[in-house]
This record gives sequence, structure tokens and C-alpha cells, in this order.
Amino acid sequence: MTQPEAAAAAADKRSSSSKLRKEHQKKQQQQHKMQEKQQQQQIAATAAATNRHKQEQHATQQQQQQHQQHQQQQQQQQQQQQQCIGT
Repeated sequence: MTQPEAAAAAADKRSSSSKLRKEHQKKQQQQHKMQEKQQQQQIAATAAATNRHKQEQHATQQQQQQHQQHQQQQQQQQQQQQQCIGT
């Protein structure tokens, strides 16, 4: 192989390895972007689930409060009835 051919071959090697490096970097960046996207989706899903859970808790608390109020009203009615009978 003559010197110009050897130089050309070396230049080809360099450019191909540079090309490979760039492709590799590109792939890594894409993977990184994908991972970030997945993390954001996970965070969003977690936040949504947390909100749902809070809303459900709030709903059950309201139901419990309504139930307690209803029981108190029944007790008051019973007391009033007893007072009426007592007089």
C-alpha cells in the first residue's frame, strides 16, 4: 500500500470511528430522553394516583361525618321523645 493509500485508509478509519462515536452519542441522548419521558410519566401517574386517593379519602370522611350527624340527630330525637313522655 502506498503512503497516500495508507493515509486515505487511516482517514477513512478516523471518519468512520468518528461517525460511530456520533451515532453512539445520538443513541445515548435518545435513551436519556426516553428515560426522562418515562420518569415524567411515572411522576404524573403517581401524582394522579395520589390525588385520586386524597379525593377518595375526602369522600369517605364526608360520608363518615354525615353518618355521625345522622346518628346525633337520631339521639336528639330520642331524647326529645323521652322528655315528652317524662312530663
